[in-house]
Amino acid sequence: MLRRLDTVDKKYSEYVHKWDTHYFELPFMFAGMIFAPFIVPFVVASIYLISVIYFRSDDDITDGHKLFNKAFGYTMVYLLWVILGLILTVCMKKFLYRERPNPGKTARLMELRWNEHNGAFPSGDTLQSAMYVGYVLITFPLYGPNAYLQYLLLVAVPLVAFSRIYYHCHWIGDTIVGAIVGFILSAFAFLTTKAFY
Repeated sequence: MLRRLDTVDKKYSEYVHKWDTHYFELPFMFAGMIFAPFIVPFVVASIYLISVIYFRSDDDITDGHKLFNKAFGYTMVYLLWVILGLILTVCMKKFLYRERPNPGKTARLMELRWNEHNGAFPSGDTLQSAMYVGYVLITFPLYGPNAYLQYLLLVAVPLVAFSRIYYHCHWIGDTIVGAIVGFILSAFAFLTTKAFY
C-alpha cells in the first residue's frame, strides 16, 4: 500500500516538477523561501507585531508595559513551538528518510535545492507555514464585516507547498503531511498560550 502511494505521489509530483512558469515564477520563489529556517526569526518577530496590534484595543491592557509583556509572552510561546516543530521535522526526516526529487534540467530563476541536505519527508517549510497561519487565525481572530479577509492567509499554505514541489525540494505527499502536522502544532501552540495567558 505504501509503495503504491509513493508511486502515485511521485507520478503526480513530476507534473509540477516539469512546469515552467516563465515570468510568473517570482511569487513561487518568494513562497519557497519565506519559511526557510534562516527566515524563521523574522516570522517569529511578526507574531510580536501582530500581538501588539491585536492587543492595543484590549481594555484589560492599560499601559505599554502590560502590552509589551503580553505580546512578548505570546511570541515566546510561539517560538517554543517553532523550535519543537523544527526538532520534530529533523527527527522525522532522519527516521522516515525519503529521497528528494532529482532537480533534472528544468530551468528555474533560482535553485533552492542548494540548502537541502536531509530527507524530503515531511516538508519543514510547509509545516512552519501551516503552524504560522493556524496560530495567527485561532489566536488573533478578527470580528466584524471584514473578518473574512483574515482567511486569505490560508492561501499561504498551498502556495508554500506548491513552491517547495515546484523547486524540486519535495513530493506532494511531503507537503500534505507537513501541512497537517503544522496545523496540529498550531492548535497545541494556541492551547499552550491560553494556559499561560
